[in-house]
Amino acid sequence: MGFLSRVLEKAGILVDEQPALSYVSEEIHAYELVEWLDKRAKVKIQEFNLPSEFSEYLNKVKDKQWLLETKAEPWKPRFKSSPELQTLFLETQKSIQLLARIEQFPQSLALHQHLELLWEKMLNRLEAVEGDKEIILFLSGTLHELRQHKDAFEQKITQSGYRNLHTLTQKAQAIEQQTEQIKKLQAMKQQREEKLKEVLEKKAEREQDVQQLQQAMQFTDLQKIREQRAKLLQDLQKAENPQWHAELRQQLDALERVSGNRDLLMRWDDLQYRLDHFKQQEERFKEELAILQENVQDSLSAREKHIELFTNLTKIALGKEVGVKV
Repeated sequence: MGFLSRVLEKAGILVDEQPALSYVSEEIHAYELVEWLDKRAKVKIQEFNLPSEFSEYLNKVKDKQWLLETKAEPWKPRFKSSPELQTLFLETQKSIQLLARIEQFPQSLALHQHLELLWEKMLNRLEAVEGDKEIILFLSGTLHELRQHKDAFEQKITQSGYRNLHTLTQKAQAIEQQTEQIKKLQAMKQQREEKLKEVLEKKAEREQDVQQLQQAMQFTDLQKIREQRAKLLQDLQKAENPQWHAELRQQLDALERVSGNRDLLMRWDDLQYRLDHFKQQEERFKEELAILQENVQDSLSAREKHIELFTNLTKIALGKEVGVKV
């Protein structure tokens, strides 16, 4: 087997050693990939009569289920000498019940992977367990037969090409999910950009108000008064002695009366407070936008790689060169 075939098998794609040399081109939107593959899968299901094959396979599984049920009660006394053997019997029953409950064959693909690992471990434990040899041989034989039935059915799925379509559908679902995630991230990014624009407009208005206020009064005097007032306000906050607090309050009131600009000072403080608020919002929205932009870019790069993998696998598995529109 060639290197490319081994790589594709790891991705869940089974191919012949001689892939097609010419491809049929087709362009499909990311949101339509799953539906496109589903239509092809339905054709394969009917063409290879997979529901009937699955029903036949399931009947063999249920035969084994019934056989174990007939052994459960008579063998109870024989399990007393080997609790581990009883555990293996019950685990075998449980694994068969999992298979017998499946209604549609696509559900069996994921379960088979789990059961293959489980049965392998159980067979190893049966080789090491001590107890009734007849029961050990019976359980080992049952597990081997179940694996044979499973492998035979999976071979039919592989021959039909459905397995490749199933794998490609999983890849297509990943592309669709990524596309939806990118759409959400871009919507969030646009929302933040609109918020930032609104904040910048309001900040510009406050800056203009500040400039107009500076022109309406002696700015140098105002700065000195504001510095004195700020210091008095800080001292007021620290003042614990009631007398000291009262004296500071009198000084503050006197300063504002002497300046004759109490309303302007309050207006100035209000404008500075609002301006600082919009500056903080501006910084926050810019940080959020930077993070969103990075997330969008990462998601776009990841989707591009998934699309490239999907198109390559589709070309090899189906002989089609699919262009994915996003």
